[in-house]
Amino acid sequence: MVLIMVNYINYALTIIGVFFIILSLFLITSEKIKGNNIYNNLQVKEKEIRKAIEEAQEVISELVYTSQTIVDEIENYISSKRKLIKIDNYNSIVQIKKEEMESDELVNKSKTINENKEEYDENNKLEKRISNYEEIKRLFNQGMTVDDIAKKLKIGKGEVKLIMSLNRGIKDNENI
Repeated sequence: MVLIMVNYINYALTIIGVFFIILSLFLITSEKIKGNNIYNNLQVKEKEIRKAIEEAQEVISELVYTSQTIVDEIENYISSKRKLIKIDNYNSIVQIKKEEMESDELVNKSKTINENKEEYDENNKLEKRISNYEEIKRLFNQGMTVDDIAKKLKIGKGEVKLIMSLNRGIKDNENI
């Protein structure tokens, strides 16, 4: 009887062991399926990111093309205006502006003190610009660099370059 009972216990343990083996195989398979789903999701996300990067690169190249076109149009506009206005005519234009301001001053004698002060300040600014222009030409002719002129007159390098390029007719941002 004990022998029969031991046999039943062995059968029961064998059945329980087979059950656990089947259960563990089922769990392993389900985890593997979940892992494949995660891997597939990662691949989909990677494709989406690559597509977004390609679209961004296309937008960037379009922006570069557009900005280059705008720069070219601006340079063409500047070059056409340089042809119309010679630097020799600059002094006559400045003289005309001065005369216009002087005639405006005579006509507007009845302005208040504050208005006269503002007008005086504007004239001083124009005269300062004219003297800066002449000073830039003089310093450049003495051999000073654009950086040195800008520091000495306390103005931007771009302004110095612009005035010199108008004076010399330099195109396309060549070095002065």
